[in-house]
Amino acid sequence: MSFLSHSILMILTVSQAGDPTPGPRIQHKASIAPTKLAQIEEFLVQHDRLVSRGKVQKLREMYAPDFFCTDLENACREEMLRLWEALLDQHRDVTFATKIARVDQLGDYFMVSGCRPFQGRHVTTHESIHDDLCESIVLRQVAPDRLEIQNLFEIDHDKFGRFLDESSVYRAESLGFEFEYLTDYLLVPHRNSGASIDQVLLMDPAQGGWLKLKLMEPSLSFDMVSLLHAEAKESAEDSFEWLEKPRQGTTEGGFEFAYAECSIGVGEETYCRGSMYLTADHQTLFSLTLRAPLQAWQKCRQDLQILANTLRLLRPGDESTHRDAILRRNPRWNTVQNGVYRHPVAPLSMVVPESVKAVPLLGDGVQRVRFELKDDPHTAALLTVYDPGWGPESQEQLVAWAEARVRNLVCRPSDQPLKDDRSKTEVLGDKQPAVTFDVECGETGSLMRHRAVSFAVEGYRGILQMIPRSPHGDVQDQVWDELRSALRHL
Repeated sequence: MSFLSHSILMILTVSQAGDPTPGPRIQHKASIAPTKLAQIEEFLVQHDRLVSRGKVQKLREMYAPDFFCTDLENACREEMLRLWEALLDQHRDVTFATKIARVDQLGDYFMVSGCRPFQGRHVTTHESIHDDLCESIVLRQVAPDRLEIQNLFEIDHDKFGRFLDESSVYRAESLGFEFEYLTDYLLVPHRNSGASIDQVLLMDPAQGGWLKLKLMEPSLSFDMVSLLHAEAKESAEDSFEWLEKPRQGTTEGGFEFAYAECSIGVGEETYCRGSMYLTADHQTLFSLTLRAPLQAWQKCRQDLQILANTLRLLRPGDESTHRDAILRRNPRWNTVQNGVYRHPVAPLSMVVPESVKAVPLLGDGVQRVRFELKDDPHTAALLTVYDPGWGPESQEQLVAWAEARVRNLVCRPSDQPLKDDRSKTEVLGDKQPAVTFDVECGETGSLMRHRAVSFAVEGYRGILQMIPRSPHGDVQDQVWDELRSALRHL
């Protein structure tokens, strides 16, 4: 049996060829040679000086030809230079300097983490700009006297306090979990994206593989196998093939899991991906995603299993579920109290209608509340509010994104004439971008009506959606009107 068909939770055994040659292990700043640290610091000083002086084309030789940044929409080297050029064209009197907080080494690669304050004056508005860019920069030693930038990641600087380097443990006390990280990967304290509560990236720059761990509370009730199928549908680019179809089981740590493997072709390149969802309470959800080239797949695949088996919950109290433990440690996420919803920062509130049960969902950056219909238990409405700088850039894009997600993941083609209305809908006392459309879903082929309306309040963008899972349109119509009327701008 090939490794692709082995159980992801098997006990690893040594092949007849013996143990693979051990690769490099991570080293931290204290054990890196002072001359190497000085070389890194001088390299970044030179880079930042070129940025401050607007010498974009001279930056080219400082970025690797195969530079790749997933956090900037998969920007390559040329795209990165264009982004710098566009930013500097819009600002004058620019100063830019990297303040190094941490350096990790893995073989010929160095990950330099810290904040990079960007200051300048906008050429049109003359407004002063100050932005702290917190990033991890992966440098590659291509010659004794030469470094180049291989990758760039947006990071959450506060997560460094969760790295217990002596024991190689990542411990998120406030989120009630920990795991043992692999010492032949660089550990990136990735900035959370979307509705994730936590997000960490482990990368092997030499092999080109990476592992991403996310913790989230899904907006709606979830089935892990369905999530894997939906993920495959979203990510099938040029070519897609299952290597192992979704299946379920239980980890050594007691998590229920669903796992699948696939190969994905993008242009002339093919890579393998393993995806695992894990839950301990059917409320919070961990996702582990592995992406690696074919030549590194077997090792990286085993590493995903190792990480999954070291994932543990921390329950010092008497909380009945992982979600309870998180909410007790993070009371700011309990945005519904005594029948009233209030956003923790934005001037938004709602007296919750009697027809629904309001469930505040966990997370910063994207703040959500689920409204479960008491007379239609399969259906829910969802209120999502994005902090400034998060999510789609306009209300229209927000509506389009919500519609596309429903159509791609829920719907199937229909021969029936379907409603498709894009007239604006009233919310917060004004007509706002909206969409109402019918979809045919499920085994019965029943028509269900999805609704979405967006809004903006003092830099915050939000969207209210009705996501039906039954054809009880009369009940949903009534609740939709109640929710729109109840939402208030303070």
